[in-house]
Amino acid sequence: MATAPHYTPSHNVGDTLENGKYRLDTLLGVGTFGEVWMAMHVQLSKIVAIKILHWRITKADARARFAQEARVSIDLGKHANIVAGRDLIVVDN
Repeated sequence: MATAPHYTPSHNVGDTLENGKYRLDTLLGVGTFGEVWMAMHVQLSKIVAIKILHWRITKADARARFAQEARVSIDLGKHANIVAGRDLIVVDN
């Protein structure tokens, strides 16, 4: 896992999102926009990847680009070299 020195993740292993729908299992990486976690869709017992936007990203245009990336991923469907999106959750803190 590639992380910045002294980086503190926004969540912990075992945390759940969306009222227990997803359980975070492994922090896979950290980038400019956020974190990518390997997680479990609890009800379906399926491994998923979840990208969480850094809390410090507050600009509306950055949030819009993040949401657009998710929509494009969902629209692409199945392709051998692309991870397809399945869900987009927006939570304002």
